Amino acid sequence: MIKIVIVEDHKLMRDNLKFLFSIIDDFCVTGDYAKGEDFIAALPSLSVDVVLLDFILKDSPMPMQGDDVARYLRRERPDIKVVMVSGENNLETLQKMLDAGIDGFVSKEAGCSDSIAEAIRSVMNGSKYYTQDMSSILAKIADNKQKKKEISGEFTEQEHRILELCGEGLQGKEIADRLNISVNTVYNHKRSIYKKAGLNNNTEAVVYAVNNNLIRL
Repeated sequence: MIKIVIVEDHKLMRDNLKFLFSIIDDFCVTGDYAKGEDFIAALPSLSVDVVLLDFILKDSPMPMQGDDVARYLRRERPDIKVVMVSGENNLETLQKMLDAGIDGFVSKEAGCSDSIAEAIRSVMNGSKYYTQDMSSILAKIADNKQKKKEISGEFTEQEHRILELCGEGLQGKEIADRLNISVNTVYNHKRSIYKKAGLNNNTEAVVYAVNNNLIRL
């Protein structure tokens, strides 16, 4: 028996899913929640194999949205599979959920009852599952990941660290003190960064690093 919990702020959607699963012999809904906080609070007493999770939980105060719930599960209960069921089928949302560690994504626009059931079975078998409309977005994410890898490979580990410290607003002397190197060494690394990326100054370097996902501000 596959034990399922639904975290979805629309009651009609929750009711429809519960009805769907009630007629599938090996599916059992062990809980349904409108708020991420309520699900997390109940989790210690729940028996659950798969969580069906919406991305936007309007009844939940920020920041407990779908990605917050997914990250919590990956950290505290990595044994539980997470399938996103959402109408937010865009690159930014999918990237955020992939970063949060989901096992599958079913688009509310392209998915159907069969695809949700298929997604549950797939993730329980150790596979990933995405509805067909996600294929182009997944390809774009893979392309961005490869580009980031290529860009990241241009810089040494020390140059990466200096970029991070520049992003924190530290100046030459402060970076030197933090890394226990000389100011001249810091400037030499900066010149190397500028040359590799075709940049002219510290501000351009920080913008470049942020735009290419090398650092986060």
